[in-house]
Amino acid sequence: MGLIFLRNRVSGGAPPAFDPASLFASGEDGVWYDPSDLTTMWTDTAGTTQTTAVLEGVTPTSANQVARIDDKSGNGNHALQGTSPAQPILRVTSGGLYYLEFDGTDDFMSVAYTTTFNNITRSAAYRAAASNIFLDEDNVANRGSFWTTTTNGNLRFYNNASGIIASGGWSHNVDEVVVGTINSSGAATIDGSGNSQTGTVSVPSIGGIRLGSGGSGANWLDGRIYAVVDLDRVVTAQENTNLQTYLANRSGVTL
Repeated sequence: MGLIFLRNRVSGGAPPAFDPASLFASGEDGVWYDPSDLTTMWTDTAGTTQTTAVLEGVTPTSANQVARIDDKSGNGNHALQGTSPAQPILRVTSGGLYYLEFDGTDDFMSVAYTTTFNNITRSAAYRAAASNIFLDEDNVANRGSFWTTTTNGNLRFYNNASGIIASGGWSHNVDEVVVGTINSSGAATIDGSGNSQTGTVSVPSIGGIRLGSGGSGANWLDGRIYAVVDLDRVVTAQENTNLQTYLANRSGVTL
């Protein structure tokens, strides 16, 4: 997977690869969770003991559970889960890709925003074993959620009582990249490794993020999350491309 480079006009060299921190440079609220940054992963909600990663397929211990993920966006929106049985596992592949493993039963992490998002970009690199909501507004069902539908190959971006569906190209048990946006008029897009789709949904009123299940405490994710970026504006076309490239690098997806 190649990185996107822009030529430096002074030196003729290439600048550093895209950094998701640039998406928050104007004070945007949101989150950036990156399990590959082990300094942000903790076994306790206070953030005193770092989580260690366990190789995929190996039986985990309490040292591999994640109770807190530090938010790298600079907003302090740390994802928390204080109940041990509901904590995901930090795993690493033999190729060095880090991810959160959710058990499909009760695992989830969440954070509530101090502001309400009326424009949103919600994105992730993930793998879902079956039809599950894997991102949702904190404790409120069906707001700004991605949903792999009962038909393998479809992905829905759902907001309150309405959603758009990108048909084909999104598979269960396969690593995927997705970027979804909704503006304050309800214009919505899905874009990523499988397909693209535009449409209209309810005007967003997003108050947080929940990893691993729908806000109603159902539709548990059986699968992986490699990275998440969420912010209170719609990204530009170039930022969308850069964000997909970043997510693909975190998950090994070829765009």
